[in-house]
Amino acid sequence: MVEQQAEVAVDAQNKDVVEQVERILRSEEFRNSEVLRRLLKFLADKLGSGDGDDIREYSVAIGGEGAPSASDPHHNSTIRIQVGRLRRKLADYYRSEGQNDPIIVDVPKGAYKLHYAYREETSSSPISDIPAFSASFGGTLDRPASPSRPSTKPSLFAVLACAVLLLIMAGAAWLWQSRSRTAATLAGFSPELQELWQPFLDSKRPLIMAIQDPLFAEIRSGDGIYIRDRGMNEWKDALDSPSIVAAQKAAKGSDMQPNHTFITFEQARTSLLITKLLGQHVENLSIARASEVTLQQMADNNVLFIGIPREFFASEIQPMPIHPQLVPEKAGIRNLSPRAGEPQLFANDFSWFPNDQGTVYALISHLPGPLGDNDTESFVCRRPAGFVAAVKDFTDPVAAKGIVDALKKASGGRMPRYFQVVLKVQFKADVPITTELVLVRSLSS
Repeated sequence: MVEQQAEVAVDAQNKDVVEQVERILRSEEFRNSEVLRRLLKFLADKLGSGDGDDIREYSVAIGGEGAPSASDPHHNSTIRIQVGRLRRKLADYYRSEGQNDPIIVDVPKGAYKLHYAYREETSSSPISDIPAFSASFGGTLDRPASPSRPSTKPSLFAVLACAVLLLIMAGAAWLWQSRSRTAATLAGFSPELQELWQPFLDSKRPLIMAIQDPLFAEIRSGDGIYIRDRGMNEWKDALDSPSIVAAQKAAKGSDMQPNHTFITFEQARTSLLITKLLGQHVENLSIARASEVTLQQMADNNVLFIGIPREFFASEIQPMPIHPQLVPEKAGIRNLSPRAGEPQLFANDFSWFPNDQGTVYALISHLPGPLGDNDTESFVCRRPAGFVAAVKDFTDPVAAKGIVDALKKASGGRMPRYFQVVLKVQFKADVPITTELVLVRSLSS
């Protein structure tokens, strides 16, 4: 008889947690996050089947991420990044839609096992304030007992707590007003420029300005021969390049190695524009070669990237929490979800030497970092004239107003946290002549 009662209690817990997970999966917070929905469902199923204690990266990759069986997640940080995103997404859910849910579901740091806890009935605290206790399916867990005769008199402790809370609220209000006054008087910023750059102005994270440093093939002959093939983005491309192979043969088979020594005048110009705008208002602003910025640095810092798209973000953007709707290609900017009247491709149309003129499309993308809690912004274009024009518009008060107005219109009247912007740039000799705003996209996490 005792065993049967215990079995019934466990089944009731199973049902409660299954209902809670289903509630989360149906929420607005998770509605557009199919990868995280699938991952949460997988971890919940593992917990319900009693396999929660034996979850490894490999099983998460196969079951939760849909990765092929030959994948090796030990050499790929994507799984850990997605679990970290799920952990933050759950915290966001419990701070909003789930603030009154009876059960707290979480993934503790350093683990892949889903945990849950019953919320105290008298508590409305966010998830970070919930007492640290949890259980897995098949275990035993008692709901917190409520006092049988609650007192109606406020205790001295309660009175003091209220006084402290009022002081904290007053201090927070003063700080907010102080920051607002400070923000309103930032030197060199119009209101629209501040809105464009506010995530970086507010953040305490270091800001890395990653400048494209094109790949050259250095042939060790004499003082060195440096060759740049426009289609060369990785070292394997250099080894397959007919012009570089021919140059190496002409140098009588001398050793060849990659070289990132050089940057262009356009990179220097754009970095100067941003430094003049942000330098005195952003702590720990530094400049780095784009080829040396790692995925971990992109997770730990705020990052700006300026340059040719495929030499940096083409490979690094994949594990980011938001999937862009606009993607740079060799031919132009690909519109992955075209709306009525929009082209699928904003196609570049230009000539190289000797005319060196035409039209290109520049893409500006403001996205979260790999873990979703920092900011990255990229100014990319097939030709330098495009990203120069983009940086100029994002540091010019008049152009910034047009961009902010368009973004607010696309986002119901408020400035979106994450967005993409497409500019049409006419140029000659890599100098932008005219710049036109052609498309904006408001993105959500």
